[in-house]
Amino acid sequence: MMAEERNFRVQFYEKVGLREVEERRALEALLREEPVDVRRLVVWCRKCVVPQCWRPLVWQYLLEVTPRHLESQEYVRLQQRLTFEELWRTVRSLRLHKAPPPSSPLLLPCPSPPRTNGVSDHGDPGTPQGHHYVLMWLVSEARLLYNPQQQLQRQECRKFLCIARRMIIFYQDPVEVLHVSLAMWRLLCNQQDVVMEAISEATGQLRRENLAIHHHLLSMGLFATSLLTDLCMGLFYEVLPDTAAAKVIDKVATGNVSVLGYVVLALLLYLRQSLSSVTTVEGVASVLAHLRPAEAETVVSTALEYWARLGHQRRS
Repeated sequence: MMAEERNFRVQFYEKVGLREVEERRALEALLREEPVDVRRLVVWCRKCVVPQCWRPLVWQYLLEVTPRHLESQEYVRLQQRLTFEELWRTVRSLRLHKAPPPSSPLLLPCPSPPRTNGVSDHGDPGTPQGHHYVLMWLVSEARLLYNPQQQLQRQECRKFLCIARRMIIFYQDPVEVLHVSLAMWRLLCNQQDVVMEAISEATGQLRRENLAIHHHLLSMGLFATSLLTDLCMGLFYEVLPDTAAAKVIDKVATGNVSVLGYVVLALLLYLRQSLSSVTTVEGVASVLAHLRPAEAETVVSTALEYWARLGHQRRS
């Protein structure tokens, strides 16, 4: 009886547009808890879209950048700031802050239209730009080589740069940009096998839903390249605008990276008509790069529907 009553209430809220209000109140209650129950926060984020105003904080909790205990947060923030300042000082002392960013495009093997989100690697010289976060990451891992400019052109660095440029949009504090980027990159690297398996499952689902486009893409060798995996690991930076990508990152931050495979599936199905007219992997990349913002919202909504129906119970 209680379950029926709750279902009726949920349906009523959806009908009159109040479901988002109920969800937002639930999230705010979770964030007020001491300590924050990250497991419950994960469950909430897998079911709902995180409000824009809470998104930066929620990601920090999910990625364990911000401690769940309030009493620890000030100390951790101080340590994170000291770490950032040391890394940024090292990059500047080596004069690496004057190094040019990697050439564009980053992951797509074709020219892509310029992004209009305001991200640039030619801003205030006193503020880290996207490629500077890559250099700080390399320094922190003791992996900086004798030719950093050449190292920045490597695919791994380009993928990290995609993540850093994403986070610059959502965080104003460079300290947060660095540590959230590092945490997101660790998550994706640790779950890379899961990402690749999710892409394999997506191509299988594509074959079941549209054999013709699957055969077309297979015959040109798309699935034998690293393009789809690279785009997933770079959070579709050159394909999805930030507003659409944020809804996907909401799920990725919970640890369920398999949602990236459903984004691949939704992209290939939505763009099937345009993809059927190209004959090379570069042609596929060009079609993906020219996805319009309104189309991106449709693609992400479809991907999340697939994920909710087929994959949300599968833990990454």
